[in-house]
Amino acid sequence: MHLCITTVGANKISLGIIVEPLIKRLGWRGATICGSVLSAFGLCISALSNSVYVLYFTYGILSGNYIHLAQNV
Repeated sequence: MHLCITTVGANKISLGIIVEPLIKRLGWRGATICGSVLSAFGLCISALSNSVYVLYFTYGILSGNYIHLAQNV
């Protein structure tokens, strides 16, 4: 359980490199909307996956990172 919490926290912190330029370019609201739309896109793509590896990438990596992008703002 502690490893999972640590990994989620590290992911949020590491996304600061991506979030900062987006906030400067789009503003707070724009960065949040961008993260929400990209997360929804990752979830829609994951519904069409045929293998576990594609599901891991689309749901875990794409949706997970973009959800953190929306929450970091």
